[in-house]
Amino acid sequence: MQEKTGDFLSNATLYESQIIFENYGMGNVKFYDPRHFKGSTFQYFCENEIKDTTFELELLYDSPKWSYNQLGKEVFKDGKLNYTFPVICKCRSCHTEKVYFLLNVFSNNKISDIVGVIRPEEYTERSIADLPDTNIFVQKVGIYPEQKINLNKEIVKFLNRENNKFYFKGVKSLHQNYGVGSLAYFRRIVESELIHIVELIKELPDSNKSMIQKLIDEHEKDDRISTIYDNIYQYLPQSLKSLGDNPIKMLYNLSSGGLHSFTEEEALSKAKGILKLLEFVILKINEEKSVINDIKNIIKDLKK
Repeated sequence: MQEKTGDFLSNATLYESQIIFENYGMGNVKFYDPRHFKGSTFQYFCENEIKDTTFELELLYDSPKWSYNQLGKEVFKDGKLNYTFPVICKCRSCHTEKVYFLLNVFSNNKISDIVGVIRPEEYTERSIADLPDTNIFVQKVGIYPEQKINLNKEIVKFLNRENNKFYFKGVKSLHQNYGVGSLAYFRRIVESELIHIVELIKELPDSNKSMIQKLIDEHEKDDRISTIYDNIYQYLPQSLKSLGDNPIKMLYNLSSGGLHSFTEEEALSKAKGILKLLEFVILKINEEKSVINDIKNIIKDLKK
């Protein structure tokens, strides 16, 4: 459970929910109370140390309402657990850097309001509720200071100035859980860079240079058709075939379609997919170019 909580505190973006307790049943006592989060440790970027360090969660206050064997009505909404509380998290290395979270805990179904084995003073409909597939979730509904946006330096170097702005805005939108916004930014990057990426792939030693150039020439005659993306797979270097699918066509497909036909959740999933796939392709190109340059330098030294 500590591992799940730590992963959530480290990596979850704003409003991204995560299950922290599965199959909640009557009499369970985990995570009905903010004190179950107290002392949780996780990795987070420390502005003072300028690196990821271990942070420890502390509660800003303890409320008496958490002491009873039967939960009060104020922690429920429509019979479901739903409460919000603030925490402060301190760097265990420098002891000065702090980050504040506002956490919301909720259940997907109605749950029992009994939190101990002692018979409650009053039985209610919730007291005997023990529904299957009931899980407890947590989400960050507030972060201060704003979470630092870490961009991949290789991607920044690869993209032009305009697309780097979209890259930053897209990653920031992901941090804020804005699905349609982040998808829009990453699609702009793919639309702008995809042919450039194909041209760079053409120059890699394991690519079929002549056939890729033929596809590029055909595309330049009529860029409305997607033949270049459909047919390029067989001419790619082995490193880009390692996915077992056509990454160029996947990028093209992910950047197509009506943007507002997706729900926020669907758009968020697609945005994350585009980002991961785009980073994979660019990093593979850079990796092979680096190997080529290293070999060229070795050959140059051997000829001296």
